[in-house]
Order: sequence, then C-alpha cells, then structure tokens
Amino acid sequence: MKKPPKKKNKKKNDTSVIITDFVFKKILLENTDYAAKIISWICNLEYEKVVKGHFIDPNLSARKSIEVHRVGDLIYKIDDNTYVDIEAYNKYSRNTDLKNLDYQNRAVSRFSVTMDKRGKKTYNTDIKIYFIAIYGSSLKSMPFIKYDFTFSQEFNNSQFVKISYVCLDKLETIKYTKGKQEIYEYFKALTRISLKDIENILANSRIVKKDKTLEGVYQSMLMFYKEDGSYDVKAFYEHRLIDEYQEGYGVGEDVGEARGLKRGQKIGMERGQKLGMERGQKIGMERGQKIGMERGQMLERTNIIGSLSNRGLSNDEISNITSIPIEEVERILNPDSLKLKRKIH
Repeated sequence: MKKPPKKKNKKKNDTSVIITDFVFKKILLENTDYAAKIISWICNLEYEKVVKGHFIDPNLSARKSIEVHRVGDLIYKIDDNTYVDIEAYNKYSRNTDLKNLDYQNRAVSRFSVTMDKRGKKTYNTDIKIYFIAIYGSSLKSMPFIKYDFTFSQEFNNSQFVKISYVCLDKLETIKYTKGKQEIYEYFKALTRISLKDIENILANSRIVKKDKTLEGVYQSMLMFYKEDGSYDVKAFYEHRLIDEYQEGYGVGEDVGEARGLKRGQKIGMERGQKLGMERGQKIGMERGQKIGMERGQMLERTNIIGSLSNRGLSNDEISNITSIPIEEVERILNPDSLKLKRKIH
C-alpha cells in the first residue's frame, strides 16, 4: 500500500519591510548623528543632548546561571542616568512582547543596581530607560509610532521604562504628512529598498541633498548592490565577516586572556615550587595568556566558518571570503574526513 504523499509546508509571505539585522546595526553604529536623530524623534528628546551620547556594550547578561544569557541589539548611553535600548524584529508577536519585558528588566537591573564597598546593593532611582522596539511587520491596528508604559503614566515617578513601538510597515502613512518629510526620509533608510530607489532618493530628494549625514547613510547602502541592481550577497557576507571577525577577535582575546590567566596561574604555581613562586607565576601567566588567546581566536574562526557554511556557502567561497586556507576550512567543517584522507595516503 502506497503511503500518501507528504504535504509540503507552504512558506508564508514575508511581509516585513525592515532591512537585515546586520545592515540595521551597521547603519546606526557607524552613523552616530543619524542614530541620535532617530532616537530624539522617537523618544521626544533634544537632539543636542542625545548626540553627545554613544553606543555601549549591549551585553545584558543574566546575574544567575539558571537564566538565559541576553545580548541586546543596540544600547545607547545618553548620560549616567539615561539609556536607550533598541531592539529590531522582523514582525510583531506576543513572543516579542515577552522578549521586550525581559530586555527591559535586564536593562534596569544592569544600569540602576550597583554594589557598595560592603557588598550591599544600592539603587539609582533617577534611572531612565527608553526602550525602542522596531518592527518590520506589525498589527493592522498599530500606528507608525506607538507609546506605552511599564508601570505608571508618569515617567520616572515609579516609572523607569518608557516604551516606543516603531512600525516600519506603517511608514508610508506619514509620507505626505506636513512636517514629517524629514522623519520619513530618515526611517526609509531602515527599510528594504532597491538600488533604483536609493539612486532616485540620492538624485531627487531635497532633504537628503541638504543633509550630509543622511546622504552618507544612503551612499553607504550602495555597497550591497551590484551594477545590475541585484543584491550583492558576497559583498554582504564580506562586510559582515569583517565586522564579526573584528568583534570576535576582541572577544577571543578577552576569553583567551581570562582562561590563560587562570591556567597560567596554575602552571606558574606548579613550576614555582622549583623556580620560585614569583618567577613561576610570571612564566605561567605569560604562557597561559598566549595559549588562551590562540584558543579564543581559533574558536571564533571556527564559529565564523560554521556560520557561513550554514548559510549555504561552499568551502571554496568561504576560503575566498575569509582568506583562510581551504584545508583549514575543510578540517574545521569535516575533521573526520580529513583524518581518513591522511590514513589513505
């Protein structure tokens, strides 16, 4: 008896208009003036105050080992009491609501709680967290920008988080609204647009021509397109790889140094019994730092190669983009196969 054919899962149409996560972060991180304008409009803050701030480490690590580790998309520090947490999603859902609450609580905990000399918690009650959730696709009832509060109606009076929802799929609703043209052009850069659209904006938009910051943002987007107008996947991954590698190299150094110091102290203590405690610790720490940094960098290379492979790139393409020898790429992706080749030879 023949088995009935399996039903193919129909892919839902992607209605999200937001650009890829990597390009989104790249635009904001590399254009602080642009980011400051976006933040000031959404949060109703003075641009002159916001632009003096800067992006900081988005790590929102859990304080307890049983909790899930979280890293926010982007966190902007305006001053010691004021922070902006920016999270981007393809589409709105109840799950994103729960994620937002998690990020908000962690942000408040990270920036308001400190420990005094006696190890006792102290709380900064002047803390203000502006939480921005940007959606590429939202509910029909949601406007372009929607404001919400976590605890009360008066900000910073037992209300420490102010929430703003930005629905990019509703951006066109303000296109012809008086006084909103500049806002429209700024947010348009965060949506999926074609090469033709970008060239048209650069050539014809009066606002963009007058605003060097905004013009620079649109100019930087051209690098991800080929001359025929198609999306340049290779360029995208090359730029992403460079950024990930630089970030990963730093992480690898930090992780490696921490592991190296720990192992180095142990090696140093053991050798110190013969060479003297002071000299032994120095030798061990130096050797441990070197071992740890090498392992950290190797771990990051492995992660990058695995990530590119999962995205469908061949071993040759990975080798060309990363400048890592093809043998090393193959060894990382298929170590058992390489061992077998060696045995045969």
